[in-house]
Amino acid sequence: MSDRFEFGENWSKFIAQNLSEDIVAQSGTALRRFLGLPTLKNLSFLDVGSGSGLSSLAAWRAGATNVISFDVDPLAVQTTQKLRSYAGNPENWQIMQGDVLDAAFMRALPEFDIVYSWGVLHHTGHMREAVRNAAYPCRKRGLLALALYSYTAYANGLASGLPGPEEWLEIKRHYLHARKLRRRLMELGYLWRCHCAPARGNPRGVAKGLADIWRCWREYDNSGRGMSFWTDIRDWLGGWPMEFVHEDELCRQVCDGGEFSLVRMNTGEGNTEFLFRRSGAEKDKIDAESPASLVWDNILSRRQSLPLQKPFSHVTGQMFCAPLPALAADGGISRLRLLEDGSWLSFANAPHAAIAAEGKGRYSSWYGTLYFSTSDNTDPNKNGREYTYFMDQDDAIKNL
Repeated sequence: MSDRFEFGENWSKFIAQNLSEDIVAQSGTALRRFLGLPTLKNLSFLDVGSGSGLSSLAAWRAGATNVISFDVDPLAVQTTQKLRSYAGNPENWQIMQGDVLDAAFMRALPEFDIVYSWGVLHHTGHMREAVRNAAYPCRKRGLLALALYSYTAYANGLASGLPGPEEWLEIKRHYLHARKLRRRLMELGYLWRCHCAPARGNPRGVAKGLADIWRCWREYDNSGRGMSFWTDIRDWLGGWPMEFVHEDELCRQVCDGGEFSLVRMNTGEGNTEFLFRRSGAEKDKIDAESPASLVWDNILSRRQSLPLQKPFSHVTGQMFCAPLPALAADGGISRLRLLEDGSWLSFANAPHAAIAAEGKGRYSSWYGTLYFSTSDNTDPNKNGREYTYFMDQDDAIKNL
């Protein structure tokens, strides 16, 4: 039996059963929001690990002048080919089989304005190497967009009785080698454990969990990325090989040396989305060739960092708080990003219980109050560091 999950088969079934214009439109909106770009006109796009091909189709529909998609799985390549046929077999969309772990293959590719890999590199078995290779084709002042399973996100669930990252890896190993019936039972068990088990037998809590499962199933197609409920569950449980990313470690890997800088990081879900921008000289010449660079020059020029005012109140455990009355309406999935001495703290929109128990740079903007922890769990009133914040939002995509 293979030690690799059948990703291509999963995506092939998804496209065969779910492809629609609504799903394509949702995928396109999610892509442009993540990239911060209202259009991909005059931009080249590389889809690293194309899977279903939806992101490639979304990029082509958004106006990309050149799209190249590749995947190591032959069935994923075939599925992406089907989406190219669905689009009318455009000449400016090429599809190939390739491996991101093949450095020679990656170096032989042309340069791209956008190198994109959503939920792929953590399944290669060598995530750090895959991240390094994925950066090779990114042109100067181009964008490197990655989404990777977050260790912190799944560690946050421990406070609610959910499995931690290490237990999830064991569950995945069992699922990988299970027969079909056993897999279906594990999928149902996953739903029960995530939605109902935290109620610890409380009838109202169990009923609420069952209602949440029903709501998720009914509304999943509208969740934003154009995915389907059962496809994502099977992709999550079966996804092997598998590694979790630590946000601060990945940022150091990509940004150390100054070749890339982090311009956007979305946390709070299972996958953390990272958007890096490659540095480049001869600004005017390169910007004229890369509209994405002009857009991000504008976003960054308007991004204003504001200081948090000391003293900070200690709440409990590792958690401190600071009043932000101007953000009284800011809650839920907040766009506030917190910096410690100019460096991004690693996990926004964290559960308050996890901020208090674990700290390590977790934080949450919650209706006029910022609850936060420091990167090393020291007292922010005494460690001599400056804390600033900004709102990661821009007019170009707010209505998408």
